[in-house]
Formats: sequence, C-alpha cells, structure tokens
Amino acid sequence: MKNRIQFLFLLAFSISLLSCSASYHFDKEKFEQGLNTWLNSDKTELIKSWGPPSRVESDMNGGQIYIYEKSVDEQTSGYIYTNPKYGLTTYKTPQDYSYYMIKMMYINSSGKIYHWRYDTNID
Repeated sequence: MKNRIQFLFLLAFSISLLSCSASYHFDKEKFEQGLNTWLNSDKTELIKSWGPPSRVESDMNGGQIYIYEKSVDEQTSGYIYTNPKYGLTTYKTPQDYSYYMIKMMYINSSGKIYHWRYDTNID
C-alpha cells in the first residue's frame, strides 16, 4: 500500500512538472505567423498595440526600425523527491534562468511595416 501511494504521488508530481515546463514552450511557427499579420500595417497601429519601442534605428533606406526588447530573470521552485524503491529523499534546489526577446519591425518612409526580425534564447 505504501509503495502504491508513493507511486501515485510520484506520478502526480511528474505530470505537474511536465505541465509547468510546457508553459514555457516557444511555438516559433505561431509566433512568426503573428508577426506576419503586421506586414503592411501602419506604425501607429503597432504603437497602439505594443506601446512605444525600446529604441528606434535607421533602416538605411529612409525608414526606421522599431526595436522592442524584453528580458526576464526568473527562478524555478525547489522540490523534494523520494525514490519509492529505495526510500532515498533528494532535494532539488531552485534554478535561475533568463530569457530575452528582441522584436524588430522595419517601417518604410510611408509609415508601413515591410519586414520583421526577432532574436531570442527561448526554445
């Protein structure tokens, strides 16, 4: 009975860990499709939706590049795991991690978005 309870606890714990890690999954295709919807949009619509850019650079063709930058430092939670077979208890310490996202929207001299790029360390 004790082994069964430990197994069920371990199973529930494993499922909860998988569901947490899935929330950090980066869906590249969906993200890029979202960026594609901005093509030919006016820069004022972009600012209404995303707010002002972190910085603005020249595109060297009479237009601008609106650069949106985001950086996050977080920490996973620690947890205790007991091996049901051996009864050995292990503590997993919290882990620090960081991620960044840089989105660049290229805007022509007429104020229309004609290209986008991004850089990130999210998997």
